[in-house]
Amino acid sequence: MANSSWTKNRVDAILSHSDPVMNVMHFLNPLFILRLFATTFKSKKLHAGSASKKPEANIVYPPCDTHEMAQFPLDERERIILSIAQFRPEKDHPAQLRAFAQLLADHPTYTSGSSSVQLFLLGGARNADDHACVQSLRDLAEKLKITPYVQFIVNASYPEMLGWLAMASIGLRHGGGRTFWNQCR
Repeated sequence: MANSSWTKNRVDAILSHSDPVMNVMHFLNPLFILRLFATTFKSKKLHAGSASKKPEANIVYPPCDTHEMAQFPLDERERIILSIAQFRPEKDHPAQLRAFAQLLADHPTYTSGSSSVQLFLLGGARNADDHACVQSLRDLAEKLKITPYVQFIVNASYPEMLGWLAMASIGLRHGGGRTFWNQCR
C-alpha cells in the first residue's frame, strides 16, 4: 500500500524489478526442488488466468474530514493564494515563489491597494532539514523581492489551517511527479 501516486510509482518500480542473475542464485540452494514446487503452486493459485500480471501497489489516501470545509462561504474571500504542503524539498515551493514573483512583475497593481495579492505558504516542518528548507525559501523570496507579499506559516494547527482555507481565494498544490529532490538546498 502507498499513500500517494508518487509513492505508488516508486513501489511499483521496485516490485516490477527483475534481475535474472539474482533469480538464478536464489534458486540454486539446497531447497531448490521445494522452492520450485512452492513457486509453481503459489503462482498457479494466486495468478490463475493472469500469469503475466506484475505485482502492483494500491493507493490508500488518508481520510480527510471535509464537513467543516464544506461550510465555508465562497464570497468575501481575501486576495490570498494559499499553498498547503509540508516544507520538504520535493514539494517544489521555489517554483511557486518564482511563479508568484512573475505574477507580480506582470501585474504591478497586485502589489498595493485593493488589488494587492499575497502568497501564504502553510506547512509542517518536521526537523532541522525542513526548517533549513523554510529558511532557503525565505532567502529566495528576499532575492526575488517579494518578501512583503509572502508569508510562511510553519506548523500551524488544524484549526489555524481551516481558518486560512476559509479566507483564501486561490489554492495551490505542489508539482506532483514533475518535481525533483533538493530544490530547497
